[in-house]
Amino acid sequence: IPLVINRTAVKVTGLDNERNMIKHIDGFLTETDAGGIEGFSYGAIHRKIVWNYTTQHRWWPRLSSIRLEKESALEAYRTISMCSTPIVAYAGRFFYGQDNSHYMKTAFSRMKKLEGILTDTEPAKFAAVLYRGKAEATVDFHALMKINPDAYEIYKCLHSNGIQTMVLPAYLAEDDKSFLSSFKIVCIPSSLPVNDSLAGKLEDFVKGG
Repeated sequence: IPLVINRTAVKVTGLDNERNMIKHIDGFLTETDAGGIEGFSYGAIHRKIVWNYTTQHRWWPRLSSIRLEKESALEAYRTISMCSTPIVAYAGRFFYGQDNSHYMKTAFSRMKKLEGILTDTEPAKFAAVLYRGKAEATVDFHALMKINPDAYEIYKCLHSNGIQTMVLPAYLAEDDKSFLSSFKIVCIPSSLPVNDSLAGKLEDFVKGG
């Protein structure tokens, strides 16, 4: 039985607890402030199971609409594209027209058909954008980083040009000697202070080609 936690609940208790907890779990589910590209990247770099809410888990009102169902289905497809699993937090929703239900049904049917391909897959490591501090993500795949807008803009630039990119906390580069060398591109936002330790690792990364 896999051990899966609520990452948001752990983040509330502090960074040290999150860094320790990730070593002992099989995966986590992402809520509003721990999801998006940052949540996917954090799970991928640690090779963990990621369950991602397709909407805010505090969904209200319960009356859904075609627009909301389409947005939820799009998030489901984006989640699948990051080798993660979409979960629906508002199963108790309702709508006036039964036709509205097919958007999510189609998304999960597609995931079932691709099960053989998706099993044991993981995002490729190519480009990484490092950030400092907490990434306040929305449920949007692109994870609007309110505290790290420059890191977000770098990510958008790379992503819009078809470059697969992860957004990750800078402390990972200091914890793991092989972290930087596992990527072809490493981006340092202007808001990220670079200490001597990180500077040395970046210098080695550049020298390594």
